[in-house]
Amino acid sequence: MSSSNGSMGFVMDTSAWMEYFRKSSIGHRVAEYVDSEETLITSTLVIAEMKRRYEQQGRSDFDEHISFIRDVSVVEPIVEEPIAILAGEIRQREAISGTSLIDCILIAMARIGGHRVITKDTQFKVFHEAVVLEE
Repeated sequence: MSSSNGSMGFVMDTSAWMEYFRKSSIGHRVAEYVDSEETLITSTLVIAEMKRRYEQQGRSDFDEHISFIRDVSVVEPIVEEPIAILAGEIRQREAISGTSLIDCILIAMARIGGHRVITKDTQFKVFHEAVVLEE
């Protein structure tokens, strides 16, 4: 899962995409990563989380937003075994309270691929692979 141009890529967290589409102040900072020349990686698990949130919020723009995500990022299907194993280890040994298994999967994807995770979620602060965007 290394980026195609040999440079660092960015694993996009659900919160980063949600802020991007809200066009919030954090979303404008996420746009800098989206507009960069670096490879963006979006897990299908992030898409699942986004679908749930869009359903909860009664939003009708999910298909449009997912189409955009497909256009600008590499969509990684669920998870490969080495990532799953590492995510379990991270969840048990490194994660703090409030860090979901999906969060740990994103960190594992970043760690194995030599990437960074773009997020606004503060529980990621314990991971050196994370870029936590704050207001």
